[in-house]
Amino acid sequence: MSSNAEEIAAALRHDDPEAWQISLYAPEALRPHVQCLAAFAHELRQISTRVSQPLAGEMRLQWWRDVLEKPDSGDATSPLAMALRRSVQEMGLPMQALVAMIDAHAHDLYGEAFASESALESYCGASDAALLRLTSLVLAQGKDPGGAAVCGHAGMAAGILRVAGRFGPAMLQNIEAPLHQALAHLDEAEASISTVTPVARAAFVGLGLVKARLTLWRRGRSVEITPLSRLVRLWLYARRLS
Repeated sequence: MSSNAEEIAAALRHDDPEAWQISLYAPEALRPHVQCLAAFAHELRQISTRVSQPLAGEMRLQWWRDVLEKPDSGDATSPLAMALRRSVQEMGLPMQALVAMIDAHAHDLYGEAFASESALESYCGASDAALLRLTSLVLAQGKDPGGAAVCGHAGMAAGILRVAGRFGPAMLQNIEAPLHQALAHLDEAEASISTVTPVARAAFVGLGLVKARLTLWRRGRSVEITPLSRLVRLWLYARRLS
């Protein structure tokens, strides 16, 4: 593992321990790429919490676009930026999916409710679903991992949960029965998981926590899960996927 990879893994473990734990289910040789994608997604999600004005957030998002779209610009000065470029090159990741992920998180900066269900679907598709798809591509090492629809449904379930937890119900006020929709998408994802090639199914280990939290939400309880329970649920779901 390179020093950059070690630094990214350590930062992910500190900043997003849940994503770090999920990444451990990836084969060791591919884990740096999986952790790089997870750290990139975490970085994009956190931008709105670190700026006081949307313009500052837009500037940060543009910096990431330049990292990807202008490889000779010299902007890749952080370990994560350099690692992301390396993962794109070595794993053949689609650049447009990563740029679309950046674009999607511009919505976070303004705190506006999604105007419609289609707007929410576009957002979740370009963010949560895209992360799952990119991770499955890494795990399949250039082969078609299948399961594009699984990524879409799983991304919707995870995305609705994340939006509700991060921004509150106000952002989903124009969406009819968001909890019901999240549960329905989760059911669709789980019903089709067999379409994903076995080597890529580790990308979906986190659905074990999505399922647990949606169940708690449905019961009107806090969706917080203790660290020990998180470890157990991830292990049990990984066994189910194997």
